[in-house]
Amino acid sequence: MKNIWQYDIQTNPIYKGKIIAVVDYKIYDFADSYEELAERLKDKSIQYYTFHVPKNIGSVRILSLKIKSLKNNLWIPTYPVYFPTLDKKGGKEAFLVDSGADISLVTYAFGKRLGFERTTQDVVLRAQGVGSTIEYLMKKVTITIEGITFDNHFAWVQDERIEDMILGREIVFDRFDITFKQAEESVIFEPRNDII
Repeated sequence: MKNIWQYDIQTNPIYKGKIIAVVDYKIYDFADSYEELAERLKDKSIQYYTFHVPKNIGSVRILSLKIKSLKNNLWIPTYPVYFPTLDKKGGKEAFLVDSGADISLVTYAFGKRLGFERTTQDVVLRAQGVGSTIEYLMKKVTITIEGITFDNHFAWVQDERIEDMILGREIVFDRFDITFKQAEESVIFEPRNDII
């Protein structure tokens, strides 16, 4: 069953920045803080879970927060993406598979390698990152993952300091069932039969 509450927080601005209580895939109640919500629901005999709705819900988010790991050998969930246009120049590139990113992202340098150019017709967009905003242009590129070739949208960041290459949810996550296996340090992409 789809989470109805996720559609509600996208369409109703009253939930922005609030803590919501979810029961049976729907918003049951909301408040300004976890404490306030817990106080209001303490006498109710219901099972619920909470979610903090970002104030920028509905904006494009490219999240990249780096915290030093306590482990010596940190696995990064990457997956190779094949770009047919780069075939003779080494067509595969490893991308961080990020279920928290709305869209996929390529660096300025990699975009240039793909032949991207900034034109007067391009609309400069902005994405919210952790602690900053970045400018990007939307570009469409043909890619292949697990033998499935399709067009995917990429945010081509205009800041040369950004080094992350991210495979986000839009288009890719609709075409594949993706499994993260941390203990085995692997990511599995299984094509969805209903999309192919």
